[in-house]
Amino acid sequence: MRIWGPDRIGVRLSPMGKMNDIHDDQPEATFGYIAERLSDYRFAYLHIVNPAIEQMQRGKEPSPPALGMVETIRKKFKGTLMVAGGFQPDTAAQWLREGKADLIASVASSSPISICRSGCALARL
Repeated sequence: MRIWGPDRIGVRLSPMGKMNDIHDDQPEATFGYIAERLSDYRFAYLHIVNPAIEQMQRGKEPSPPALGMVETIRKKFKGTLMVAGGFQPDTAAQWLREGKADLIASVASSSPISICRSGCALARL
């Protein structure tokens, strides 16, 4: 942080992510605490892998635990929240409207042209 400063740093987490036999028995408590502590640093953003990615990729509604995780992180992290994975243009727009995220990092199977046709805005980088 001495070189760039926190306003130019982002952090990416994968709450409810699975790898081999690694898991967390209390992911909301763990990632809620992490999100809260990261707020203290005033980073540019927190980028999370969508806890509902598996359900949403199959066109299903997110499970209550996945939505609970998003709500917990949204409540605890006071900065810009970016969520990635499992979105279609309509679900991306819905999550943005509902305030579940400030940014959606990716929209599955969509080119910028199809995103624009669906009415979702693209950010200029």
